[in-house]
Amino acid sequence: MSNPTNLDVPETEEQTLPTKEGNAILPLSVEPRDSTPDCLDVEAFLARARRLIAGDVRSTDYLVPTREVLDAVAAEIKRIEEAERFVGTPKARQDLLNDWTLAYLHSRQVVFARVTLQGVLVLASGMTELGLLAANNIEAVGFALMVPNAD
Repeated sequence: MSNPTNLDVPETEEQTLPTKEGNAILPLSVEPRDSTPDCLDVEAFLARARRLIAGDVRSTDYLVPTREVLDAVAAEIKRIEEAERFVGTPKARQDLLNDWTLAYLHSRQVVFARVTLQGVLVLASGMTELGLLAANNIEAVGFALMVPNAD
């Protein structure tokens, strides 16, 4: 991973996810967080947005939790189960995974997203993509405007 800013900062730093008893720690890239590449295929982006809004959702449209998120969620669930002597429901586990995946992958970004039992769908991320939706009169029906924060 390169440091495009050429600043004297480490390649990774730590990001925390809030928990009841403190924070779970995940590595955080220091690369720019706007996920919109300069070479964005605008037509493909708009076609995908229209498809998702129309309800044509494919399994590949969901965010994929990273190994760091999976490990942190497993550790948090284990901690809760041991400390509280409580076993969470599958929905509670999925909610935690969804929240932490979105926070890890899109922390501090403005996103249109939908959180479901199957995972997280991100319609648009960053001001460029949100601007494209607005410029093309695409309403993000069924998606919420969010700014995930993992601090």
